[in-house]
Amino acid sequence: MEFAGLIVSNASRKKQDRLHDIADARIEIGDAVTRPFESASCFPLFSLRWLVAGAIVMLAAGLISGVGLIRYFRSLLLLRQ
Repeated sequence: MEFAGLIVSNASRKKQDRLHDIADARIEIGDAVTRPFESASCFPLFSLRWLVAGAIVMLAAGLISGVGLIRYFRSLLLLRQ
């Protein structure tokens, strides 16, 4: 039983679901501490292909907007002269 499960089971109103003794709780806690951590299965949220594609799209958007801003401000400077 994991530690959170231990807390939930002892908060139960049903007497048969609760631990009967503090020694039982110590045993459960000791088992939970010595057992290796069981994590959820880890899988990448994004594949490398999608990350590279996103980086290319962001780079292209930056270049297009940069070129557009340069042309805009260059035309403003030419109009002032």
